[in-house]
Amino acid sequence: MQSERFFNALKGLGATCKLVMLPHEAHGFRARESVMHMAYEMTEWLGKYVKNAGPRETADPKGAAHDKAS
Repeated sequence: MQSERFFNALKGLGATCKLVMLPHEAHGFRARESVMHMAYEMTEWLGKYVKNAGPRETADPKGAAHDKAS
């Protein structure tokens, strides 16, 4: 329930996020398959949104957006 609320709050703020919930697993992961699946999910997400991400726009204190690379 907390994970879903946190995810929905992040999405509501425009964050790039993904919620992965596995059956028969609680807060921690016990099954080897679950641990491997979460490692895969994290690697894919980081590769897509962090490693291969282009330059981000940042907010100017005066309210104008500008490219960080500028």
